[in-house]
Amino acid sequence: MHRPSDGFVMLQLTETEKLLEVFRNKDLKPEDGMVLLALIAHTNRLNGHIRVTADELGESLGRTGKHVSNSLARLTKNHLLRRIKDERGGGSFYALNPWMVECGESRFRGYLRKRFQEA
Repeated sequence: MHRPSDGFVMLQLTETEKLLEVFRNKDLKPEDGMVLLALIAHTNRLNGHIRVTADELGESLGRTGKHVSNSLARLTKNHLLRRIKDERGGGSFYALNPWMVECGESRFRGYLRKRFQEA
């Protein structure tokens, strides 16, 4: 599915406040916040899929793919990101924590929540 060029996602305030706590406790580094924002920018607002590589994110952020991969690992460790295998055979995609970042119709949100928990 082609990613729409515009649109919006919803950020849940309570979950965002919890995210600030994770940064304050130094479980995440400041550059992880930059990667998180880049992931949000690459989110398909219709279904929540993020089909981007660490190298592509790094290129858009002026960082190496290795630095971005380290950030992705920390975001995953802190339950903010998951790599999900597409059940329809379309490879895999990233998904942000669907309780923090919501997008798409309710059927897509339910699907992402289920898959996020499984991953």
